[in-house]
Amino acid sequence: MSNNKRMRMGSGDLFQLYSDGTNNHIYSTTGQLRIRSDDLELRTASGTETYITGVENGAVELYHNNSKKLETTSTGVSVTGDITGTGQFETTGANKHFKSHSSNSGDYVRMYAGAGTGKWDIYGSGA
Repeated sequence: MSNNKRMRMGSGDLFQLYSDGTNNHIYSTTGQLRIRSDDLELRTASGTETYITGVENGAVELYHNNSKKLETTSTGVSVTGDITGTGQFETTGANKHFKSHSSNSGDYVRMYAGAGTGKWDIYGSGA
C-alpha cells in the first residue's frame, strides 16, 4: 500500500493502520487498544535498544538508553538510579520506612514512622 492509504477494520472504520510517509499510525476510535502477548518487548527499529518489556507473571521493566531503570517485583518496585520529581512521596502500611541504602553503617539516611507514632525521625551518620 502507498502512503496515506489506510487499512480499515470494523464497522465505521473503528480501527486503522496507516503511514503518512513520515510517521506510522495505529488509530482506534472505540474502547481500549489491547496488545496481547505472554512476553512483550518495545524496541528501537534496529532492535538494538529496549524501551519496555513485560513478561506474563513476571516483571514489567522500563529502560532509558537501553539501561533498566525501573522494574516491578513480587513485593513492589525496584529503581536503579535517582528518583527526582515534584509533589509528594507517600508510603503506606503500619511501619513506613525509607532508607538511602540497605546497610546501617557508613553514611546513610533513614526515615521511619513506627506504627501509631505519627511522626518521622531522621537518622544519619557523618556531618
